Amino acid sequence: MRVLLFLLLSLFMLSAFSGDNLLRWHDAQHYTVQASTPLKAKRAWKLCALYPSLKDSYWLSLNYGMQEAGGYSQLATQQAQIDQCKQWGAEAILLGSSTTSFPDLQKQVANLPVIELVNALDDPLVKSRVGVPWFQMGYQPGRYLV
Repeated sequence: MRVLLFLLLSLFMLSAFSGDNLLRWHDAQHYTVQASTPLKAKRAWKLCALYPSLKDSYWLSLNYGMQEAGGYSQLATQQAQIDQCKQWGAEAILLGSSTTSFPDLQKQVANLPVIELVNALDDPLVKSRVGVPWFQMGYQPGRYLV
């Protein structure tokens, strides 16, 4: 049943993202469609992506080339991983944070851009967010089933 719901949601999302259009969610139920022109990178970027856990299929689907913190209460692990990313030469951090507040993030990342990955941080340092519309992820399969 989970697989069926996931497939239905995936099909809905694929149809919503036809072409190069983006959905910009204003709140849980309202969005606008924005045209987007794909940009080509002028060079290869070194991005370091961190996330909290591999214990659920959601994070497993994002797993390729990423580091796991070992759980949602592993702030110290993620802080150490940020240091590893800097030593590796990362030019930006994609952070699926294990907590909603990340103490001393500015001090730790210095001038590296931080992009939230799914889990929101309450920090003005964050440059952008890559996420999902949580309400719609539940609403659309439920609407289909009803």
